Amino acid sequence: MEDSVPTHRESSDVSASTKSHEAVTGEGYPGHRYVQQTSLLQNNQLHSLSDACSFGHTKCTRFHTRNKHRGKCRAIFSVPIHRKRTSWHSAMSALLLVLAMCLVPISGQSEDELQQYNVELSVREDAPLNTIVGVIRGDRFSPPYARRIRTQSTSNRTINSFAVNLDTGVVTTTDYLNREVQDSHTIIISTRSSTTPQLIIVEIRVLDINDVKPTFMKPSQDVSISESAPKDHKIPLGSVRDEDLGTNSTQTIEIVSGNEDKDFALEIKTSSNVEKILDLVVTQRKLDYERTTFYKLVIRATDGGGQYSEMTVNINVLDQNDNEPIFNVSKYSKRVAENVTVGTRIIRVQATDSDSGNNSKITYSIDHRTDPEGFFTIDPVTGWVHVNKPLDYETRSRYTLKLEARDNGNSPLLGTAALDVIVENINETPANISLRFEPAFQNGLIPEDTPVDTVVAVVTVDDSDLDAARGQQVALYKDGGYFDLRSSNTSLELVVSKELDRETDATLDMTLQVTDTGFPPLRASHAFTVIIGDVNDNVPIFSQAEYTAEVEETAEVGQEVLRVNATDKDANANGRVTYSLQDGSQHMGWFTVDAVTGAISTRASLDCELSPHPVLMVVAIDGGDPPRVGTAQVSISVRDVNDKEPEFETSFYSIKVAENRRVGDCILTVSTRVCSIEYNMYCLMRLALLLDVRFVSNIVFVFPSLFVSSETFTILSSSPA
Repeated sequence: MEDSVPTHRESSDVSASTKSHEAVTGEGYPGHRYVQQTSLLQNNQLHSLSDACSFGHTKCTRFHTRNKHRGKCRAIFSVPIHRKRTSWHSAMSALLLVLAMCLVPISGQSEDELQQYNVELSVREDAPLNTIVGVIRGDRFSPPYARRIRTQSTSNRTINSFAVNLDTGVVTTTDYLNREVQDSHTIIISTRSSTTPQLIIVEIRVLDINDVKPTFMKPSQDVSISESAPKDHKIPLGSVRDEDLGTNSTQTIEIVSGNEDKDFALEIKTSSNVEKILDLVVTQRKLDYERTTFYKLVIRATDGGGQYSEMTVNINVLDQNDNEPIFNVSKYSKRVAENVTVGTRIIRVQATDSDSGNNSKITYSIDHRTDPEGFFTIDPVTGWVHVNKPLDYETRSRYTLKLEARDNGNSPLLGTAALDVIVENINETPANISLRFEPAFQNGLIPEDTPVDTVVAVVTVDDSDLDAARGQQVALYKDGGYFDLRSSNTSLELVVSKELDRETDATLDMTLQVTDTGFPPLRASHAFTVIIGDVNDNVPIFSQAEYTAEVEETAEVGQEVLRVNATDKDANANGRVTYSLQDGSQHMGWFTVDAVTGAISTRASLDCELSPHPVLMVVAIDGGDPPRVGTAQVSISVRDVNDKEPEFETSFYSIKVAENRRVGDCILTVSTRVCSIEYNMYCLMRLALLLDVRFVSNIVFVFPSLFVSSETFTILSSSPA
């Protein structure tokens, strides 16, 4: 209801000659409104009329009567037309309206105009017994009411559900309510206050609670669908009902289990406020009987209060003949002795069909074009191939048959396989022995670091003579003790029995020999070669741990001093050695080493005076991944060459000699150095005429011939060379 309404509202909805207005005569308790409706006719005819009107969101019909003396028409009753009311209920309401009109005395006096008041109340449907719904009270009417009060109701359910205390005006519940059965009740009270007749219409609205959970039409359903059903194919699942309103009604419907592959989805349509229609829809994924034959979907409908119901949908996927039979082997091979008896079963073939029922039942046959003479037949049910005519090795030693497997579907599908029948000459064909290397050891290449007990190859022995095949013996020769044979379920395995060493045995030429138990015994052999693959398990080793060499300091740049040599037992890149000088070697800038040959040569001028004995560290590295490294020391002596002049400690000596020195006295000692070697041979370039200077060792002696005040002379030094 609106919070407020105009005090007066003119209306012309009665008729063209009728004027009416609606006045709020009083406001009662919160949620209550009392309305008096009055219409005035233009003529003086006495009659009843009705028209359609709306109060809030409630559709209703108003009934009027006119005072025959004054021409005033007043609404005496307003009947809400609810969605759930039946025609019977409406008829009863109209009947009670007439009864109510009859209860109001109408006279010719001017003051007997009928006054109508509307009261609106509400109550929760879970209200307990004797709950006070409200009080019938207004500005123009209030309890206690006069003795002549009369009450009427629009239904027996209302009479049983509510009571009105005429002394207090209190309306209480007398029975349990159910909004889903009846959502509103109307009580009509007619009375006379003084000389004015009054009609009080009490409308009680039952408020919804979440007391009903969603309900599926069926708790479980069994449906069937073909695996070839197209995308968006729909399966009707009925409806879900929830009599509650608003958020109390059904809010979500979902598949909670059984749809892990998202093969289905729900399509939901609203039929009414309380009912939703469900369809199960096949999604874009194609159904596949061979993948899933049965679905058990659990669908849950949940209302706003968390109450829910579940429905189980059992879906049987119907098989379609969409798979052809497949033989377990695409090509069969069988050896048959030429003296085999007609009718003998030689091999059984088998095909399977992943469809079901007749779609999976298989019938075998042989394409007659591959055996036009009919030497062989096949059992259409078991798949056993029989010899149908005598065989002759000399006439034909091999037959290639096309086998067919058809299913029994409405449109049969066909699968094929080949069968090679090899006719063996009697007593001339030994057992067939073969060896197949594992994928990691293709072509017999086995790395030397392969662990012991590793299976490197599978040995297969096939003997067409079944008797001779019993007790076969297989032997291995020339294996060097590295390999052994080990039995498995259906074959023999060639395994590593001890650690391999390529540096010791790079290749092994071995032989397998099988001996059957026939008479006489026949032997078959199979020769094969195993190549031991290299791994980088050896370091380069120099021929000497330390090398020495001598070179003159005047050697030219690029002159070879010596060669080093290192070897690696590994093969290929693992054994390929390159040389280099280790960083940090003394005076490594004087020398260089050829990476391939190992030749060490000078790369700069040498200097004995700077370093007479440089030491180098040579590195040999192989090409493995990761590489391995070996080292050796090279000591080089730089031989001195007389390429420097002797040097005095100073270029000029100045001495003073007393004139009275004795002959032979030492006046000066000099020395020179060349390449750390002292030389004591001197000569005079210039001698003073006045002095006799003599050298003894490196001491200068003076022998004056006459007195002089000073003399200057030069002393030269030379090396022994």
